[in-house]
Amino acid sequence: MPEPVYLGIVGGDPLALRVLRCAFPCHARVGDMDSNWLTIEGWVDRIDDRWSFVDPCLLTSEAAQLVQWLRALPESPAQLDFIEPLLCFRRGMTDDPWKFEVNLRAEAVPESVGGEARWTDGISLLITTSAAQRDRFVRLLDSDLAKFPPR
Repeated sequence: MPEPVYLGIVGGDPLALRVLRCAFPCHARVGDMDSNWLTIEGWVDRIDDRWSFVDPCLLTSEAAQLVQWLRALPESPAQLDFIEPLLCFRRGMTDDPWKFEVNLRAEAVPESVGGEARWTDGISLLITTSAAQRDRFVRLLDSDLAKFPPR
């Protein structure tokens, strides 16, 4: 797999996401929700910590919603949630239209976050991006998604 493309500036809380594979390839029935789960690999590169995660946490339709949400920046809806609570995107936390928050929970947080906080509060990343960086990230995510059309 190629190097990850990060969303966010160095010195902030950069995040990269890639679609690895269909999570449950044996469930290939059209319309079956299980056949549309994607395994996502993510990387976080904070100043004080660095980690990665792999988890079947997005449906094909949710990954497409994420692409649309990012394309609409800085006018995206205020929040984007998914069935699995590993990722949540929020905009409007600051006056900067190119700054948004990503909340990571459960398997998406580092081992150092233990106990109940891993599942409830998780970790919030403050992402500062630009149109050019967003476009690169979206192109890569879109390219990944093209390999896994909804079934």
